[in-house]
Amino acid sequence: MRLAELKREHESRIQALTDIGADRKANIIRLVGPIRGANPELTYETALEALTAAKLFPALIPGAFYSEYELDLRHIPDFGTPAHFAACASYIDGVMNRVNEGVRHDEIRRLAVFAFARIPILVHLGASLDDKVPTRIFQRHRTDTENAWNWPSPPPAPPTFTFEKTTVGNVADQVALVVNLSGTIDLAELPGDVISSHSVYQLSPDSPAVSDPSVISSPQALANLEKTLRSFLATVEAEQGKIDRIALFPAIPLAAAVTLGRVLMPEISPAWQVFDRNDERPKWSQLQRKKPGAVSTARSVVRQ
Repeated sequence: MRLAELKREHESRIQALTDIGADRKANIIRLVGPIRGANPELTYETALEALTAAKLFPALIPGAFYSEYELDLRHIPDFGTPAHFAACASYIDGVMNRVNEGVRHDEIRRLAVFAFARIPILVHLGASLDDKVPTRIFQRHRTDTENAWNWPSPPPAPPTFTFEKTTVGNVADQVALVVNLSGTIDLAELPGDVISSHSVYQLSPDSPAVSDPSVISSPQALANLEKTLRSFLATVEAEQGKIDRIALFPAIPLAAAVTLGRVLMPEISPAWQVFDRNDERPKWSQLQRKKPGAVSTARSVVRQ
């Protein structure tokens, strides 16, 4: 009985792999960093399971015998400090320079991104991705711990998203975006100088969807979010003109954070000035980031 079960499992795996077309190769980017002192689980085997479930298979890195770019940030010291964020950003940039070189030489034609770290770091990763190559960003789900990175099948109806200006600031070029996806941020928690001077926009799911950790449960949901973010940036430019940066307050899933970075256009988009929740006062710290070439490096500043 057990042998028959193993045989069925083996045949099922072979069938799933042979059903994947030859043009479905993807280079895996796997980023893991500590989150408030805890080290998440995201092994290569976990990523491979989700990749093949999405009808993709791993491509070898050009000139190498392995099929992933691993960014392990767990060894970087001074967690949560400005020095930690700067070191993480520098490490990511070094790896992503190699990835983008492969894209430019047509050696990399699709990317599959698995990332689990603090939100500002994920935004930085997204901003480092070349937007000229098809990229599949995967989300960790909370409903199935065994296959947590697999997209649900069949997928739920994807939500759409909307944004609105809820506060008109008294400084023309000061803009903030509050993103309420996995939860809802109380505007009273924003830093005092933001409340007093910034025009504040809020982005959230359209009804009947609500802000919830499971709101991003399909690639289409992520695509809908990306479309709304691009519309937001265009609206800000039309209403506020060219501005240097946008203060970003995110309550978002992992994949949404990578997408927030990826929507920025080099030399055109304003910087995301990413604020991350602190458990101690002050409540928010910030990490400023643009696309490569727009700002030389990312930096973290703890507000006083």
